[in-house]
Amino acid sequence: MQEFQDLKITINKNDIEEFINYLGQQPGNWQRDFSKEHDVTKFTDGMMFCFNYMLNDEVHSSLWLAEKEKDTLYTSNIVPVMTNRLSISEYNEIQRKFCSELLSKADKKFKLNIELSKETIELEDLVCSEAAQALRSFSRLANKSTGHGHPLDKKRWFEFIKLTAESSYKISPEQLEKFLVEDGWSENSSIELACDYEYSIELLEYLK
Repeated sequence: MQEFQDLKITINKNDIEEFINYLGQQPGNWQRDFSKEHDVTKFTDGMMFCFNYMLNDEVHSSLWLAEKEKDTLYTSNIVPVMTNRLSISEYNEIQRKFCSELLSKADKKFKLNIELSKETIELEDLVCSEAAQALRSFSRLANKSTGHGHPLDKKRWFEFIKLTAESSYKISPEQLEKFLVEDGWSENSSIELACDYEYSIELLEYLK
């Protein structure tokens, strides 16, 4: 499954101000936006920094770095300007450009630890192998127009729910919905199954 990538930058707390100023002074396609920063910091106590990605001398999108811990910054969001929304691929591409065009330069000057999560994750990264197999079996064999309406489909669905509930790590409803859509289910059916999954897991946790 394709995922929005998470960027985390670990840096000495005392170097953050110099680091951010350094990024804002670099030539190229990125410009620091002090005006947006000023507007946002009126409503938050944490540090937030805005860098506009420029395309043909116009602002394409705004990447926001925020303080997560005393020595950690992360990408809190990338807000599109030219379009209404960014696809996962577009979001990740802009973030990778930020890493390659700005952070790579700063890494030579500051002692940074840069972590960028994977763009594509497997089902086994989210649930145990048995639950992943059960979900794939349900998705492959079920009538995608009736969900788990058929007794055999319901049995396979319940098996997935049971194995996930027993596991120490669980797929989120949003990730399940995304998997189902990518596996050929309609958006409405995927949402219904994800809601059913969330309720079932919560119920089983309560009954423990």
